[in-house]
Formats: sequence, C-alpha cells, structure tokens
Amino acid sequence: NIDGMVLPEGALKGTLLGMSFLCRLRSFRVEDGILYLKD
Repeated sequence: NIDGMVLPEGALKGTLLGMSFLCRLRSFRVEDGILYLKD
C-alpha cells in the first residue's frame, strides 16, 4: 500500500518523485539542482 494525495493543478512549483520509485533505481543523486537517475 502506498499513501497518496491529489492536489489542484498548479499547487506545486515542481514535480514529486516518490521514494518507492527512487528505491527501484540503482542510484540517484542531485548535483547543482540537477537530478540524476541511474537504472
């Protein structure tokens, strides 16, 4: 089970990635505001 919520359009200034998604990756990192994903 995964907790979730629905927000009105424009409520966030960016996108969200859940930890359940990030844990499926081999690795991820953020450098200088850039998100790098490695599968």
